Amino acid sequence: MMDKFKAKFVEESLDNVNDLEEALFALENDMQSKDLIERIFRAMHSLKGGGAMFGFNHLSEFTHHLENIFDKVRNDKLEVTQDLISLTFSAVDEIKFLLQKGDLTDPEDLNAYSQFMARIQTFSEGGNISENTSAKASEGNKGNTDSDDKTYLISFVPQEDLLQNGTNPLFLLDDLHALGNSHSIVYTHKVPSFELFEPESNYCLWQILLTTSESLNEIKDVFIFVEDECELSVEEICQGGFEMDSGIEKLITNARNSNSLIKSSDLKILLDKSSGQTAKAENQDQLSAEAGRKKAQLKGHKISSIRVASLKIDELVNLVSELVTVQAQLSVYAEKKGDTDILGLAENVQKLSRQLRDNAFEISLIPMQSELMRFQRLVRDLSKELGKEIEFVIEGGDIELDKNIIEHLTDPLLHILRNSVDHGIEMPDDRVAAGKSPKGNIYFKAYHAGASVLIEVTDDGRGINVEDIREKAISKGLIDENTDLSSKEILNLIFMSGFSTKDTVSDVSGRGVGMDVVRKKISEIRGEVTIDSEWGQGTTITLRLPLTLSIIDGLLVKVADNKYVVPISSIEKIFAIDSQQLKDSFNKVVVIEGEQIPYVDMRDVFKEEKEEVETPQMVLVRHEEKRLGLMVDEVLGEYQTVVKPLGRYLKSHEVVSGASILGDGTISMVIDTNRVLQMSSTGKVKAKSKK
Repeated sequence: MMDKFKAKFVEESLDNVNDLEEALFALENDMQSKDLIERIFRAMHSLKGGGAMFGFNHLSEFTHHLENIFDKVRNDKLEVTQDLISLTFSAVDEIKFLLQKGDLTDPEDLNAYSQFMARIQTFSEGGNISENTSAKASEGNKGNTDSDDKTYLISFVPQEDLLQNGTNPLFLLDDLHALGNSHSIVYTHKVPSFELFEPESNYCLWQILLTTSESLNEIKDVFIFVEDECELSVEEICQGGFEMDSGIEKLITNARNSNSLIKSSDLKILLDKSSGQTAKAENQDQLSAEAGRKKAQLKGHKISSIRVASLKIDELVNLVSELVTVQAQLSVYAEKKGDTDILGLAENVQKLSRQLRDNAFEISLIPMQSELMRFQRLVRDLSKELGKEIEFVIEGGDIELDKNIIEHLTDPLLHILRNSVDHGIEMPDDRVAAGKSPKGNIYFKAYHAGASVLIEVTDDGRGINVEDIREKAISKGLIDENTDLSSKEILNLIFMSGFSTKDTVSDVSGRGVGMDVVRKKISEIRGEVTIDSEWGQGTTITLRLPLTLSIIDGLLVKVADNKYVVPISSIEKIFAIDSQQLKDSFNKVVVIEGEQIPYVDMRDVFKEEKEEVETPQMVLVRHEEKRLGLMVDEVLGEYQTVVKPLGRYLKSHEVVSGASILGDGTISMVIDTNRVLQMSSTGKVKAKSKK
């Protein structure tokens, strides 16, 4: 059970780390922002408290020291500098490592940890402390008593279900006691009789008298995990400390006997040591009221969500896929029987399964924002390593994709961004000489386009010299020097295996492997990648991706004795063709609606024997700017297709991307229309003569 809670803590902590990184990026552009500093501090405080609670002791210790630095920052005792931000970014990496490893045992890990702790300690002690702040603190202390201690009355009334959230209120009291001299008062009047007692419920409430030199924020931070699960009041009673005397003990006894909390006004009468307390109390009441309003506002914006393990989502999608297959079988059976009642039920099941399918896929979609922080960090670190100034701009980070697509998409995008930083963006001096701003820009844009999602990665760097690509391709023997290619076709040579325009090998890129792997990885998730570049202006790489992988809407067609599925997302139109028109066609081009359209006979693609079909049908598909007609024997109709991966014997098939089980139990292959078009343009599809 504890392992389950630890796994939950790690998952939630990674969200805190992502939020911490995001705030650091923002702080780098606005180093005076109090809101960002507070956001960073609270993220560290959450990591520290959770680490201590779940046994991540090194994590708790590490974040505690890091938190101390930002506590100085938010109290204007330390300035935000580029060195501090860089140190914190490195600390984020260490936090991720500690979340992964837990408490360290390996001597090398412990040594590296100790060295990092020493760096943090050195920075904390040698930071630039504001002289103005020190002067103000000195002036503020002139009117104080001999010490900075203050006494507070803390009323802590947790909800009954507090224990069910994994919180132990006694740990919170321990944290309070560590802040100074304290006395706890427990109220048990809400504890029910034994018959009604629930072991998982909390019935106690507390009041704590605390004398401490810590700030009001530091006291409230103890309750940061439970601020929405309790009623909390922190009121300053007096300057200095207190002593438990007969008057205070009598006040506590009366409060317990009457089952009512101690009133701060009654306590102030006993502990009042100076004449200026009334005004301070009014000020404290105002602060408490503002805190209450802020808390109510936070509650009003609270979003209800549920964390679910990704394996459960995968299982749900698989079950829905199986349901779709069974529903297709039911529809086939109902049509054979001709029973109107069964047909009606089959239609209802089809409607419900489609809604369930859409709902299940919406659950499996996750926003790209979850991965964008990694890309932002990559651009930042590489640009500093290479001595370049680069701004990374993100648009459309809230676009959602199937989590399996995002998992396969991360590596290709990382490589594309590396190329943009290394090959694309010039050095600041070179950019100025070219009449550009010394700071380069990389734009990441994601948006919907029909049933697909488009991702564009654009840089305003040097671009790609088409002539250099052509010469490199000729020298590598990839093309003949007499080959006439358009600029777009030359740029597409970059996707050929082993092609690279960079002669030197670096840790960033230029190893001769890359863009061919990018295209291969994108093709594996039924996506497309294109490139567009203008020399001296920049480069844009566009990825076109499906929303999901498991179930697609397809068109069922027949070729010879076999059935195939064509994804509807790639279909433009369907035409019935006269067989004589095909006989009169030249070079496999037919004229339809005044346009010349090239076509391929799918019997040739699948090596079927040629037979004359009375009315063949052409499915017109589009890939990028190219159009191609797929000639099939018959169009059977729309079909909701569950795409299954191919086995090792069919995995290398060039024009098939998956398989599906039809309602009658037979197997149909899913056609990869992009590959068919590519094969057609390169002349790989050859007609098979009739025996």
